[in-house]
Amino acid sequence: MKMLQTSSPQTLQKRAKEAARRMLMKKFLQGKSKHDLSAQERDRLEQRISGMLKMQPAVVTKMIQKVKGLERSRISSRGKKK
Repeated sequence: MKMLQTSSPQTLQKRAKEAARRMLMKKFLQGKSKHDLSAQERDRLEQRISGMLKMQPAVVTKMIQKVKGLERSRISSRGKKK
């Protein structure tokens, strides 16, 4: 039922932060798998991404618009599935 309602701003912020983290991860891995990295490389990658998200909140802000669009399309398509 929650997926059929609009989300709160806090929930959108959390989803956008997760989406930004996934986007940066994909960019830094350059086609490699995270599981193929050593533990040290994974830790370094996590620190790099966390630092970027703290220093550049614009990345998260940009992702909020995409998350809102996905939510809007999900809710609007609810009536069309019948």
